[in-house]
Amino acid sequence: RSFISSLSGAEGHLYEYLAEEVIGDLPADLQQFLMRTSLLDTVDLTLGAVAADVTEDEARTFIEASERQGLFGRRGSHGRYIVRSHPLVREFLRSRLIRSVGATRVREIHGQIARKAESVDWEIAARHYQASGEDSAARRVVSESLEPILAKGSYAAAQGIAASLERGLEELTGLVLQSRLAQQRAAVHEALDLAERAAALEPNSTAAALNLSAARTLAGDVPGALVAARRLELSGHEEMAGLGRAVVAAMATSVEGSLDVADLELARLCIRLELQGATHYLGVALLDRSQILIAKGDFAAALDLAAAAISYLQLSSAGNELVSAHLAHADALAFLGDIQAARAEITAALSQAHSGQALELAADIAEMEALVGESARAWPLVAAVGDRVAGSDLGELVSLARVFLSIQDGDLEQAELDAARLQHLRPVPVVAFEAKRLLAEGLLHALSHADGVPSPATEGAHLAARQGARFWATFGETLSILADRTTDPSETVLRVLAESPSVVSSLAELILERLPDLRLDAGRAVSAEAERRPWRWRSSVRRALDGAEARNAQVFAALLERIGEAEDIGRLRAVGRRLHTHLGTRPGLTLARRLAERVFVEDLGRVQILIGERVVDGADVRRKVLALLCLLLSRPRFVSTREEVLDSLWPEHDPSSALNSLNQTVYFLRRVFEPNFRDDETPGYVGQDGETIWLDAELIDCRSRRCVQIIRGMPRDPTPEGAVELATQYRGRFALDFAYDDWAAPFRDALHASYLRVVEHAVRLDLDSGHFERGTFIAERASEVDPESEEIQAALVRLYRLSGAHAAAAEQYAHYAHGLRDLGIEPPALADV
Repeated sequence: RSFISSLSGAEGHLYEYLAEEVIGDLPADLQQFLMRTSLLDTVDLTLGAVAADVTEDEARTFIEASERQGLFGRRGSHGRYIVRSHPLVREFLRSRLIRSVGATRVREIHGQIARKAESVDWEIAARHYQASGEDSAARRVVSESLEPILAKGSYAAAQGIAASLERGLEELTGLVLQSRLAQQRAAVHEALDLAERAAALEPNSTAAALNLSAARTLAGDVPGALVAARRLELSGHEEMAGLGRAVVAAMATSVEGSLDVADLELARLCIRLELQGATHYLGVALLDRSQILIAKGDFAAALDLAAAAISYLQLSSAGNELVSAHLAHADALAFLGDIQAARAEITAALSQAHSGQALELAADIAEMEALVGESARAWPLVAAVGDRVAGSDLGELVSLARVFLSIQDGDLEQAELDAARLQHLRPVPVVAFEAKRLLAEGLLHALSHADGVPSPATEGAHLAARQGARFWATFGETLSILADRTTDPSETVLRVLAESPSVVSSLAELILERLPDLRLDAGRAVSAEAERRPWRWRSSVRRALDGAEARNAQVFAALLERIGEAEDIGRLRAVGRRLHTHLGTRPGLTLARRLAERVFVEDLGRVQILIGERVVDGADVRRKVLALLCLLLSRPRFVSTREEVLDSLWPEHDPSSALNSLNQTVYFLRRVFEPNFRDDETPGYVGQDGETIWLDAELIDCRSRRCVQIIRGMPRDPTPEGAVELATQYRGRFALDFAYDDWAAPFRDALHASYLRVVEHAVRLDLDSGHFERGTFIAERASEVDPESEEIQAALVRLYRLSGAHAAAAEQYAHYAHGLRDLGIEPPALADV
């Protein structure tokens, strides 16, 4: 952009080129059309005809001719006759137009365009009125277009025009636009003050009432927002009344209003808004629908609506609404189980949000993390708004989120304090808030074992069911059944896991209290859900295990084995020591093995060890340690007797000395895999007892074993596919670091012989069948690992010759012949190989 702006399309060599080579040879009428339409950023049949003072048919002809000359390009897929020229060409043409007709006539053309554009596009009209010097007309157009500006979210464009007008905009229009821009910055108090002034200036203005409703909602004054929305309902303005009804219906869902009614109202509104091209309103309506569907438990549909809301809001000057759409998208993803994608959306929202939206962000993210995430990720956001919670409806949302967070943390005392601050039956800008409040209190009641006191859970479940908030109705129903310690909740748990599994994770703390009471099938299903969302369950399972009696500890330990992290291995071992034998012989072993880094040994050629992402070169390992590793890798199932190891590696030592060396070697081998090896926390890469020593074949693999498996998996006559796989895997002879050690030779030679048998057979088949390309691939790989094989060398010469690679055949023949002569054998002629 800097480079282009440094050029001038009206002077110097560029001018001469455009004048003489591009424009100069065009017909005069086409030149005139191009010059006059250069006043337009985009040329179409309507405004292009007005600017050039021609008919639409003539404009069509000129546009087609200009496209053939390469002077116009299409503007996306908007239409056949919607085009634009390059900015440099347009600048040149405008300069030429001014010189040709004078500045006064150019202003007149701008005025003609503006008057025609009033019925087409308010922004084009206003900008051309400005260019014609008619500021009052530009001011009028913007003021008369306030509702379309709001509908498309074109606040920034309108404010940009206003800034260049000497007297600015009319007072109402200016106040509303400034308020909307302040809302996008989440400048809450500024936006509200401007909105209140606009509404007071013209009480009957629907645009002012709509803006006032939005500003009051952002400021946390939901009752005030409802008053403004009801004013819209009664305005008699059909389109605005529909917006008002939708706002009232959506707000009503926070207390007792029907979600189905609100969703239907919003769905109808979306259809009308899409037909009208009111993209900003449409984005907000889709966002509201997405939030309703989340409460209904239809997370997949909510995800789609939130994504659509984001796409529409990105087209407008949206700021705070776009942030809210990202949050709704994140909520849907989180409840569907994709927490990483949800947190990526949250990151996007946080990066775009202004400080005035901190309460909404804290409340939404905290509730999501409390129900299906990790409380630790939400507390910093909640702490940052701690002094702003009291006294606003948005503060109520944060307080409720704090209740759920404290429940996840097991801090029931703090949860009770936050729950006591919540106001009853107060409308807030969140769907099903009253039902959620009752259910949070009911969950506290159940976890506190407050027997003899009526639980709010039943009332909350019934309210959610009446509203159509199916997720929360299921939450409440499940909560009530789990809280009844006299019944078996297994059937309910299984049904809810099948229908709405995120409900079970949201109730993890209460589920864990009843987990020892569940039937085996229900317990397994709960464990599977915990494995799908381990981040939600870990801290609660740890807390349950630490405080469990011996008879229940085994249930929690088994679950932690499946979802725990490295830090939990020590916890399981400690609990095992505390409870002696109740947790089995080796608590934490299953977890250690699940988390263990897998090891792969490149043992063909020089030895290299890959431990997870870490690479250990064989030369950096003690020689006897590396020898023990390779010896075990060469044995079936990686197992050897102790005597075989001693005889192979320490044949000249006395038994006591050899055994001591073996024990030291095992000690160091374990630390190759685990530098911080601890005997009670190891997954068991290396095992040893009184008679045998072994490597764990589930944790350790090697190149030679893969090759052996390929060879053993083939039929008697090797298949071409198997041969290609073997040729790809086999990299050289086994453990060349120990090329002269007797213990390595039998395995090395047997594997190499099997390899040659397979590839030689495969190459012969490919020569006979004419599959020269595949045969060449196999033979070339074989030649790399065994350049002394006469059979492979001869086959490679034939393959090159038969496939037409004569230069390669001659080169390979020279190598083949030289090898035979070194053995005292006269090679056959090239044509006879």
